[in-house]
Amino acid sequence: MTAIVDAVDTIGGRTDHDHPGPLANVRRTREGRTKREIMRSLKRYISRQLFRTRNSAHSATSTT
Repeated sequence: MTAIVDAVDTIGGRTDHDHPGPLANVRRTREGRTKREIMRSLKRYISRQLFRTRNSAHSATSTT
């Protein structure tokens, strides 16, 4: 579990170059959010994507 948290932290820190990072930074800054709130949102986005990917791979292997 710690490895997943570390991965999300690492990926979340790369907001300057990777999508949806730069676009999210600009949009959320205009909404008046702080950098901390923006990072939290991006990490949640990444976590959701990882969870969906993991669950879809798990369900594909368990049905066969």
